[in-house]
Amino acid sequence: MSAEESNKVVEVEEAVESEQKEEILSQAQDETEKKLDEKMGKRESAIAKDVVEMAKKEDGSVEVGKECLPAFFVEESDRHRVSVDILFEKKTGIIKSISRWNSLKIAGVKYESFQTLSYTSEWFEFSIPGYEEMASYKRQASKFDIQAGRVVIDEIQKRGLILMAHLKDWSLRDRNGKKIELKFDEDGTLSEESSNMVGKIFPSLVDVVVTLFETDVTLT
Repeated sequence: MSAEESNKVVEVEEAVESEQKEEILSQAQDETEKKLDEKMGKRESAIAKDVVEMAKKEDGSVEVGKECLPAFFVEESDRHRVSVDILFEKKTGIIKSISRWNSLKIAGVKYESFQTLSYTSEWFEFSIPGYEEMASYKRQASKFDIQAGRVVIDEIQKRGLILMAHLKDWSLRDRNGKKIELKFDEDGTLSEESSNMVGKIFPSLVDVVVTLFETDVTLT
């Protein structure tokens, strides 16, 4: 192969490599744009993935008289309960594992045989936000991202707003085993005392519970 032919081969290879890089960058940019759009409320679908997977495993039977119509509108009385499995150290009470309720059983974990860990199941009950409420949380949590060149939503702040506005009850107890009752002001929002208590919840527990809530009611 002559030097001229070799140069042409190199040029072709470089052109192909450059085109591949541009395609990869374009795909990455498209994916980033899609995620940003979803955070701003633009979405092509909303699917509760865990629920879909569970439905696939059901036998198809429906109890007579128990089937409901789709809940297109959010009622003030609507509630959704999130339950979680928790493993914690017997000596210190430090939480070591948090997962969706019954997931340990499904995975075949026999926590009864653990020597250093104990098990508990806890629940959190939420009211369900309507469109205007979610739009308000997104506006409050919006900020301009210089790197992205557009307004984006601070997910941590948004999730905090959802938690404080929609947590209505829970099973959590103090270290003496007494349930901590949530208190509310006249407008239905958490009292300052209860808000401070919610702010002290173990961080990973909040992350898991709010994520499950958002997933279950297709807020994300």
